[in-house]
Amino acid sequence: ALRLDLSDPNTKRVLGTLFYMSPEQARGAAQEVGPAADICGAGAVLYLLLTGKRPFSGENPIEVRKSIAVRPCAAPRSLNPKIPKSLEAVVVKCLQKEPAARYVSAKELADDLQRYLDGQPVLAPVLREGDSAPLWKDRRAWIAVAAGVLLLAGLLLVKWVMSRPTGEKGRYDLPEETR
Repeated sequence: ALRLDLSDPNTKRVLGTLFYMSPEQARGAAQEVGPAADICGAGAVLYLLLTGKRPFSGENPIEVRKSIAVRPCAAPRSLNPKIPKSLEAVVVKCLQKEPAARYVSAKELADDLQRYLDGQPVLAPVLREGDSAPLWKDRRAWIAVAAGVLLLAGLLLVKWVMSRPTGEKGRYDLPEETR
């Protein structure tokens, strides 16, 4: 298993196996690491077993950590359509960015997996075909909205400055030169 080189000053002190760490571990937020981090690691293992691919990747350890911390992984069924939707829901719940959105304990995860094996409905929310995470939860959407608002404010400011009357002596205008 690949581990982070902790001698690199650009990486915060991070403990954990790189491809199986939680977003809070990837961010170096040790105070936030708890049982939910283990649930995320279990979800990464399940994802790999079901799809044959790791849920997060990158060119180097820093890029992998960034991917884990902020980018959503591909839906497991997009890589392997044979995965049952309810099992995909369990894996997706394990890999949520926010610890509170994951299973509370390994027992809760095991119970949901047992429900799946018993043919009962799982507690994890099952995505319907074409569903994705709500747009308002996507950080990139908020950045795009903020950029649009700033652009609009800038255009309105330019329009206001350009529409001010000219030719009138303003309070701070310099006197005209007389000969």
